[in-house]
Amino acid sequence: MTPITLPQAVLQLAAESGAFVSSTSDGSGLEIGDSETNHVVRRAHDVFTVDEVQRGRTTGVVLRTAEEAALFRFLALILGSRWRAATGMGELAPAPRDPPEGTALDTSDWRHSTVRWVEGGTERWADDLVDYRAADLARTLVYPLDVVVAAVREPSGAPVFT
Repeated sequence: MTPITLPQAVLQLAAESGAFVSSTSDGSGLEIGDSETNHVVRRAHDVFTVDEVQRGRTTGVVLRTAEEAALFRFLALILGSRWRAATGMGELAPAPRDPPEGTALDTSDWRHSTVRWVEGGTERWADDLVDYRAADLARTLVYPLDVVVAAVREPSGAPVFT
């Protein structure tokens, strides 16, 4: 089992948003969250799965992808949105409202969506996303993680991270 190592920017977002990051009790992944909502990240056969746990009950898979970059962007969106909510600000919106060119967003199943995109000449994917998270992720796929993190701003408008 390969350990999951989060980039420093995601760890900083977790700290700023008041979330904890720890190994799961069985050592098979990471748990990121607070007393209300946690996200449990596991890797099996080179595919990351993120389960959402609310008040101790697993509500389901909210992301499944083989793309480490998509996982990190997804976690940055969750943690950035959590930080903004805690400061009384609106949702994190680092990108335009429409998915980037070259991104396919399939919402044929009303409960889960699939995002496909091309990065570095290779087709990438993420699925099992709840519709609003699929749209959020699709809009951020063309941006590097540091741009997504830079979209988190203090109430004064200053970036949280420089």
